Amino acid sequence: MRRAASICVAVGLAIFAHAAFATTAQTSGPVQPRSPQLAGNNNVAAQIRLGDIAHLAQFGQPRDDQTALRRYRLAADQGDAIAEEKIGDLYWEGSGDLPRDRAEAVRHYTIAANHGIASGERKLAIAYANGDGAPADDAQMLLWDRKAAEGGDAVAAGMLGYAIMIGVDGTYDLVEAATWLRLAAENAQPGEWRVHAAAYSQDVQSKLTPSEQEAFRTRFARWRSTLNRE
Repeated sequence: MRRAASICVAVGLAIFAHAAFATTAQTSGPVQPRSPQLAGNNNVAAQIRLGDIAHLAQFGQPRDDQTALRRYRLAADQGDAIAEEKIGDLYWEGSGDLPRDRAEAVRHYTIAANHGIASGERKLAIAYANGDGAPADDAQMLLWDRKAAEGGDAVAAGMLGYAIMIGVDGTYDLVEAATWLRLAAENAQPGEWRVHAAAYSQDVQSKLTPSEQEAFRTRFARWRSTLNRE
């Protein structure tokens, strides 16, 4: 049963994987393009913004992930956790001038996750779920996915609800599964995976007993209120 659950979560999380990595690290606000020499090495926000410009090929510039990596590292060396996640994204994706290195990506996601970056926690959970860049580990996947979901990451909420629904944690707690799937369907950006989360949530809710329905309403309202305050 444990092996079957692991296979199911790997397959099921493929539904969410595109959203999980398409929802990238936080980007800095818009600024006018400027010469890199004008950004002091100690200016974290400027280094991240210049890294974004290079990685996203903004302002008519060609994509340059080596420059993005250098800029993000200048910010990460000053303790910026968002920069660590962005470095992880570069290594996870890979490009023509930066080879893909999933293990290195996971190393940087771990640093970001340990500093409470919810999207970094979610990406780390995906790595553990699929054994990609890290050993497959359902317990670690659930640990980091729950942290991300409780930190307000809607994609992570959908992943968590699905994992609990199929019994990855051994509980098959349908009330908990329905709660997180409903939160995901309510709070995420529109997309195919959000449709899946809504469908799963409705399916799970239809299987709840009257007492479980009441428990679901109470738990959902509590988490909705908690997340809305953050």
